[in-house]
Amino acid sequence: MQVKTFTAYEINELDNDKALWNALNWLNKFPSEYEDKHGKMVPEMWDDIWYCDGEDFVIEHCKMNGYLFDEYGNPVHHLTVK
Repeated sequence: MQVKTFTAYEINELDNDKALWNALNWLNKFPSEYEDKHGKMVPEMWDDIWYCDGEDFVIEHCKMNGYLFDEYGNPVHHLTVK
């Protein structure tokens, strides 16, 4: 068995645009949904939320779900032990 160590980041700690884009692109595979005025469920992409509605909602979503990323924006939360 080998032990590997790495640094995991929350989405707001990613320090370059490509890493943030990669993280948001991964989140977009599982879009948020809201009900429009006609009662229809409409998907909303996480990058739209980040850039249009503000970062706080996306940051809170990632924290609540324990989503962590490597320095390139790839999800690593499934590799960490809590």
